[in-house]
Amino acid sequence: MNKKTPVLLAAILTPAAAAIALSWWVAQHSLAGLEWHTRLVPVVATTPRGLTHLFRFYKYSWPPQAPVPPLGLKNLPAGLEHLPITEKKALFLRVILPLAIAANNRIRRERSYLRRILPRLNDVPGDHLPQRVLRLARKYQVSQSLGTAAGRIRLLRRCDTVPLGLILAQAAKESGWGTSKFARGANNLFGIWTWKPEAGVVPRGRAEGATHLVRVYPDLAHSVEDYLYNLNVGFAYRRFRARRALMRATAKPLDPLILAATLVAYSQHRILYTSRVIQLIRNNKLERLGKPRLSPTLMSPGAHNTTLLRAAAFGSSPNNRG
Repeated sequence: MNKKTPVLLAAILTPAAAAIALSWWVAQHSLAGLEWHTRLVPVVATTPRGLTHLFRFYKYSWPPQAPVPPLGLKNLPAGLEHLPITEKKALFLRVILPLAIAANNRIRRERSYLRRILPRLNDVPGDHLPQRVLRLARKYQVSQSLGTAAGRIRLLRRCDTVPLGLILAQAAKESGWGTSKFARGANNLFGIWTWKPEAGVVPRGRAEGATHLVRVYPDLAHSVEDYLYNLNVGFAYRRFRARRALMRATAKPLDPLILAATLVAYSQHRILYTSRVIQLIRNNKLERLGKPRLSPTLMSPGAHNTTLLRAAAFGSSPNNRG
């Protein structure tokens, strides 16, 4: 992340100034470069209505009928709970989808690199491994030697994507379609806990003697990335990774319904929880999403259109982790 990159909130700018800012970003930061598929334009929205207008300008509907505009909403706007249920769902899913695609794309890029390089590392001593491989092994908490088949298999099993339908369904379930206290106040879409006092807040109704906190994130993108990371390295989700690896080995697409059934450890409600996630996927046809992709370009709205916008921002992606 470029710490000098500002984010502009259209609500505190004149329409013309907001248009100039977004136009400047589009001119200076073409998304057509090598990593456009992992970069998002950070957006700050003040109201659901403004966000709806922004999506409408970019012809971004639900379900998506075209490449998804690379808009990365920083925080959920207040007031989603007052929308009609169908409108609330469509707005929430459009918020999360580009975040999920970009996060998966980053993992896909890492996995592609590993699949190319790991077969060449048979019996290579650890001190001769490429630095990028070592960084990825540390990131995915793989301690076995990558000179062995077991180490390479473990790393590839952990460095893998998650079906978009499952990401969207769990985000909706855990955040109450973006209306929960922690989704709004902590950018926590997936109910993830932490035991670090500096990284979380005490949940209401925490049992006496419990020490867990609800994790606080700087923005929604970091919440999505951390959720994927937890599924990829967490001990509780080894069944998920094993089933995903089997799908890979048999050249089958990653099925969100089958993989959702493996996440009994995600909630204390166990099978009841996974059955509700599966039902949510089916009810909203999230298993039929296919493979939506991010658009490589983002058109500037122009000054005369910014009266429709309540959100506009510019800058490089804040969530581009090595």
